[in-house]
Amino acid sequence: MHGSLSPELERLESEVRSIKTQENISEEYVSKLESRIEFLENRDRFTLGSIKVPVEVSGIVGSSVLLLTGFLIWSGRWDLIRSPYFSIGLAVTMAGAVLLKFFLVNRKQKPLMINNKKNRLSKIGYRLR
Repeated sequence: MHGSLSPELERLESEVRSIKTQENISEEYVSKLESRIEFLENRDRFTLGSIKVPVEVSGIVGSSVLLLTGFLIWSGRWDLIRSPYFSIGLAVTMAGAVLLKFFLVNRKQKPLMINNKKNRLSKIGYRLR
């Protein structure tokens, strides 16, 4: 009688081990996703006291150029504003801001091995939904 329960008990223990393995892999995957989400949420922010302030490089550069232009108009320096060098300087400055933003965004990305996780989960018969 007890001999007939042993295979069933071993099968159930095997299922429990498999479920625990799936649970551990899922918890690891979720924790990596949470860290990735937190990283993405805080990517373009700096902390000022307890407040997180977003930083937009092109906005800062654009407002600085606008302040410079306003100061030149206020000073009556129309010769500088009409100069092609001023327009070229503005274009180069804005292009530099865009390139700086591009560099900052791509430099800080942390890869998440989703395909690797799917392969590991599929090996033990677990599917992501």
